Amino acid sequence: MIASEQTPDAAVIYNTLLELYLQTWAKLDSKSQPTERVEQSEKVMKLLKESSMYAKDQALVLCQLYRFDKGILHLYEQGRLYQQVVRYHMDHNDYDEVIASCKRWGQDDPHVWVMALSYFAGKEDDLKLQMKEVLANIDEQKLLPPLLVIQTLANSKVCTLGVVKSFIMDRLLKENEKIEDEERLIREYVEETQKLRQKIHDLKTKPQVFQTSKCCVCKYQLELPSVHFLCQHSYHTPCFDSYAENENECPVCLEDNRKMLEVIRQHESSKDVNLTAAFAKDLKQEKDGFNVIAQYFGKGIFNEGKCLLVDLLTSQIRS
Repeated sequence: MIASEQTPDAAVIYNTLLELYLQTWAKLDSKSQPTERVEQSEKVMKLLKESSMYAKDQALVLCQLYRFDKGILHLYEQGRLYQQVVRYHMDHNDYDEVIASCKRWGQDDPHVWVMALSYFAGKEDDLKLQMKEVLANIDEQKLLPPLLVIQTLANSKVCTLGVVKSFIMDRLLKENEKIEDEERLIREYVEETQKLRQKIHDLKTKPQVFQTSKCCVCKYQLELPSVHFLCQHSYHTPCFDSYAENENECPVCLEDNRKMLEVIRQHESSKDVNLTAAFAKDLKQEKDGFNVIAQYFGKGIFNEGKCLLVDLLTSQIRS
């Protein structure tokens, strides 16, 4: 009786038992002894599924040596070797199992669909249905660009334009929609930037009229003495003194400004790290170090103040 607890010799014992089971299974004739062969096959699979004491790599070698396919596939799946599972079915030209395996494991390893595309493209059989299903999944998961799909299918003897037409058209339509959305966003950002620039210019060059009639804290009619900010929020001086954290920032805008400043600082910090790493790499590789320094000086790597918006947010004026 084999111990169920882990011991130094447990793997050797279990693998020896597995080999004996496989030897017995291999000696049984599938035609004259079908029942005994099936029973022995179930015995092998029970050992593989219910025990974790054997060495999996050696077990896989044994299953391959005795051509025990069920064990091979089980060990592939147990080891998350999904591409090997698909490759196994490809080697046996089992088209349905190739598709079934891709469906089963495609979420864990999307590359199996790319393997299936190359595989079906190299076949001479009529596999239009399989090709359409593979292309649909590649499109859904955006695994390959259209050009690479066309290049993969270019040498196929059975894949016609009709098979890939819908795939190409769908991808082109989606790309056009994406381009249109990005162009719309660009226009919106340009308009918003122009408005902000104009607003900054007006703040710097024109007198500002404060039209707020009520205190933003107590909501009563605004009376002197009062405090006004360029964001158009106004306060009674006593209300402001009791409500504000510091005298230079609008209490209403303070939280949003802090969040915005933190986002800007994080962005600037990340950009600086990447730019500094690129600068160090280029400086090391290029012979003309002065030219590299001049280029990165133009990119602002040596600038202390980099963002006008930071200065604007931190320079709220108390009037």
